[in-house]
Amino acid sequence: MRFTTTSDRSCGGTMMRSAYSVEPITCHRVDKAFALAKLARPSLTVEVWRRFCRSAIVAASQNDGRSASVLVAVNSSEYVQALCVHRTEDVEGTQVLSVRCFIVASTLDPSGVQRELVRALIDTCRKQNRREMRIERGCLDAGAVAQLEASGFRPAGEWMCFTL
Repeated sequence: MRFTTTSDRSCGGTMMRSAYSVEPITCHRVDKAFALAKLARPSLTVEVWRRFCRSAIVAASQNDGRSASVLVAVNSSEYVQALCVHRTEDVEGTQVLSVRCFIVASTLDPSGVQRELVRALIDTCRKQNRREMRIERGCLDAGAVAQLEASGFRPAGEWMCFTL
C-alpha cells in the first residue's frame, strides 16, 4: 500500500514541489524512523524499536490485521516526515482502527504530511472493513487536533474519533 501526493508551495517567489509517500515501514526505514518513535516514547531503545518493527513487518506480510502496523510518511528526498502505529481493537463490540502513536516531524509542511497520513489511515480502514478510527489525543499537539477536527474528527475523551 503506497499513497503519494504532491503539493505546490510558494517560497520567496519560486514554487517548491513537495511529495509525500505514506507506506508500511520497511527494513531500510526502521532506523530512519527511530528518532520519531523516540519522540513518542523517550525511554525506547533502538533494539526494542527494531524488534517491534520486525514483528510489524512480518505481521503485515501475513495480512494479520490484529497486530500492530507501522506507517511512515517520507518526502521526495526519502526523509521520514511522520510515523504512526495502529492496530485493530475491539471497542464495545466494534472493530476500531486505533492509533496510539501519531508523530509528524515536518517543519515545512506539517499539515500536508498529517493530511496524507490521515488519508492513508482512512484507506486502511476501508480495506479492513472498519467503520471507525481513533487517534490518541496524547500524541497530538493543538494544531494537529484542530486540523483533525476540521477534517471531521470529534473529540471523545482521550481520543479523536472518525466514523467512515
